[in-house]
Amino acid sequence: KAQGLEPLNLDGFLAVLKASGRSRLHIEDLRRRLNRFLSYVKGDISHDSILEFFISLNCSPKTRLHYYRAVKQFLSFYGLEDLMKGMKPPRLLKKEAPLVSLEDVVEDLNRMDLGMKRSALLLIYTGLRPWEAQRLKWSDFELENAKIFVRAEIAKDREDRFTFFPRNFTMELEELKNMKLKPLEISSFQHKMRKIGCRLTPKMFRKFFIQRVELLGVPRGVVKRLIGHRASDIYEAHYFSISWSEVEKFYRSIENKILPSL
Repeated sequence: KAQGLEPLNLDGFLAVLKASGRSRLHIEDLRRRLNRFLSYVKGDISHDSILEFFISLNCSPKTRLHYYRAVKQFLSFYGLEDLMKGMKPPRLLKKEAPLVSLEDVVEDLNRMDLGMKRSALLLIYTGLRPWEAQRLKWSDFELENAKIFVRAEIAKDREDRFTFFPRNFTMELEELKNMKLKPLEISSFQHKMRKIGCRLTPKMFRKFFIQRVELLGVPRGVVKRLIGHRASDIYEAHYFSISWSEVEKFYRSIENKILPSL
């Protein structure tokens, strides 16, 4: 049992997440869920009170899972993860990855102004996770070579990798850099997408990249290497042994086919 954990400490936890680059929307979602949790337990944080909180939730399995993850992350931050020992996350039915069509992507791009379009194209052309792109610095870009270094410290798998973008997108990025703007501000971009009624989300641009480049004939092992996934079989593992210059050749062969001329 752990007592005396005041809601005030929630701000310190969220401040650390903000400093690590997590989006404003993500942090506000955590704040809302954890405030509800802390209000329920009223400072009496124990295995039983945590379990009672989860039982009290009248929501879908998916929403319950969000609460489970938020509470576990919060307690782990304070070294109290053992209080959730034996509590398993809700199980969700596995769904097929939604197909993100070229038509849907083009439709959303046509709604956007130039600044928004640059943000979208960065995700569409590279397959970066939105929060990875948010943490990029201009020093990670080789604009002259149309190449991006994804540092281990910002990658989900904590391993260095490269990704690429079409050479005809270089000028757009140079203009963005010259305006002293970050490569991507994910929270404001996501908010603007909602405001203008886009059908897709920033995460779905990554899904589009994966589906599109595979459809264009790039081997799945190469795609996984570009997006920061691990190989799942011997065939895919072969492409993790080739040089990045060989990986780039696959990308360059299809770079102008990812999207039609807009």
